[in-house]
Amino acid sequence: MGAMRARLRSASLLLALAAGACGDVRTLSPDATALDATPDAPAAGTVTIEIYNLFGNEGPLEGTDVIVVTPEGTLVGEAATDGDGRASIDDVPGGSILLFFPAAPDAPEHLVVAIYDVQPGDEIVFTDEESQGDSLGNMTVVLPVHGEAGTYHVSNGCREASGSDPSGIGLPFYPGCVIEDEADMLAWVTDASEQVVAFLDARRPFAAAMPMDLQDVPWQEPDTLDVKLTSVPPEARRLDMTSDQMLDRRRYGALYQTDMLDLPDPDFETSAARPASFGDSTIVSFDFMANQSSLGAQQLQARVDGDSDELEIDLSSTLLPWYSTPAYDVGQKKMIWSRTDGHEPDGHFLLFTWSDEGGGGTQGIWYTISPPGWTELPLPALPPPWDEELPQDPGPINALILAVESSAVDGWDATRQLGIGLVLEDALHAAPPGTTILRSSAPGDN
Repeated sequence: MGAMRARLRSASLLLALAAGACGDVRTLSPDATALDATPDAPAAGTVTIEIYNLFGNEGPLEGTDVIVVTPEGTLVGEAATDGDGRASIDDVPGGSILLFFPAAPDAPEHLVVAIYDVQPGDEIVFTDEESQGDSLGNMTVVLPVHGEAGTYHVSNGCREASGSDPSGIGLPFYPGCVIEDEADMLAWVTDASEQVVAFLDARRPFAAAMPMDLQDVPWQEPDTLDVKLTSVPPEARRLDMTSDQMLDRRRYGALYQTDMLDLPDPDFETSAARPASFGDSTIVSFDFMANQSSLGAQQLQARVDGDSDELEIDLSSTLLPWYSTPAYDVGQKKMIWSRTDGHEPDGHFLLFTWSDEGGGGTQGIWYTISPPGWTELPLPALPPPWDEELPQDPGPINALILAVESSAVDGWDATRQLGIGLVLEDALHAAPPGTTILRSSAPGDN
């Protein structure tokens, strides 16, 4: 369940999954070519990047080399991140490529992060999702008995635990879910058919290694969120769906889920249980699997206001293009992919790994961010010593591609300022209710 969502959880996970990605070295000549994202490039100016919370490093990432090159590979400037994780390069012409080489405890030796089509004035923030902090310890949560219970579930907004015995469910706590020494708790009961039949919620003091007794809190009948999808395209004929309750930036759930549901009709309706008086919104996630092996998968996430009792989405012009698995053109030194028609994304996130077949045993990883209209990604020539990060005599190249669109982000210019922000699982956590995020990946990426 939720294979696509699991793959998106962090930059570190994306890099780890590169070893299992699909795609072989081959020369392709597709009809579509890369679009000029900057036909009216502004005058040169300063570009700044801030890097933190990446690859095992908590806080600013100091001492990371940053360079900017033109698409032809001419070095514009170089800098190293300071104690605040910031680096600035002046006199950058529009359409340049910013690259950095993370100096972090868990970063691979040959790792390149490249942001294409940067513009003067860009202020790029590159960070993994926020850490919940070091563990504060466990508490044993005691719940009241419910007559229809098959399984009891409890969450503090950081972690979820479940069990068949309500007299003691162990749950770890973190600073991210303890506010002024108290935790907002949500518990629910599922019956033998795994349907939610009751909720309870409470705010209780946190005290490590002590029981948290919620037996005096009554179970409540669930409220429902009516969900309707219309005009589901014929390519999207299998569906995973989940719903999670949100309180501020804390996520509780999953409260509702389906696995590999067939969609024989263009319209789909269901009702998802949710608590009547807890949380400020509900995140509903749809993972669509294509009915053709040449197509990949798509995900649509919507954050629904807590006062709304329905979610209806017309998919006739909503889903993004479906993507082919990227391939590497050895002669032209570029990644190439194709796509169908669809709603234009805000940007592309492409990761590929390479191994040197020349006997040196060198392995490298490139993580790239590029404009939405592109169907190819040329690798720029790099000056020494960074030229060692380019594939020299590569064997099979494994690749992942992800197209992303957010209703809260105003196109490509805003997208590149967020680094990998739209890729992360918590991308909706800071977004207002009413926001939707769409993601589309190629075969083998899901």
